[in-house]
Amino acid sequence: MLTSPAFFGAENAAAKLRSYGAAESAQEPPDSAQVAQAVAVPKCMRAHGVPNWLDPTTHMPINVNAEGYRVTGAVPNSSLVYLIPKSSDIHSPAVKQAAKACQYTI
Repeated sequence: MLTSPAFFGAENAAAKLRSYGAAESAQEPPDSAQVAQAVAVPKCMRAHGVPNWLDPTTHMPINVNAEGYRVTGAVPNSSLVYLIPKSSDIHSPAVKQAAKACQYTI
């Protein structure tokens, strides 16, 4: 029944799982230029001293937090995201300097 406590509990649990997937908010797939830019950023970040910056992905871990990642957008309004290890200090001077050089807003 749609008004039962069990339904609302299941709905809340599903909402928490959906919050980890960027695909839900996707309006359309990224085009080839957007993909190329999304791939260029990590390469640039690594070249500027941030060796653990990962390539973009559309495959989200079921529980991003438990697996030690934070999510940042690679292409706005798409399912393409960066998974950044939580061990990376995205506010460190080195990361900020690399992001500036790579024209990437964290």
